[in-house]
Amino acid sequence: MEGYIGSTFWEAFRKNYPLLDRMDTGFLVTLRNAGLLAFKYLPRTLYMVLWIGIVWTAGKIWAAGLLLTLLLGGSGLAFLHSMVLRKIFVKEGICEE
Repeated sequence: MEGYIGSTFWEAFRKNYPLLDRMDTGFLVTLRNAGLLAFKYLPRTLYMVLWIGIVWTAGKIWAAGLLLTLLLGGSGLAFLHSMVLRKIFVKEGICEE
């Protein structure tokens, strides 16, 4: 009975999330693909790294920057990175606009 429930779960998962099903690869393949995309879109990759450095530096040298880093740093950077990655994935045809 347990195998049946598990297989039903994965069938429903693959039906509702076809992009994730298509991206079902091993760790090393995923790491290689991430590296290739990072080098192909190097200016955007450097843009994301630059913002990480700016937020980190502001938190180190400025008290208000530390407060902003603690309150908004992770979520703000995640939002910025998601916008940049969305543009890359649309160009690559991984997701739609």
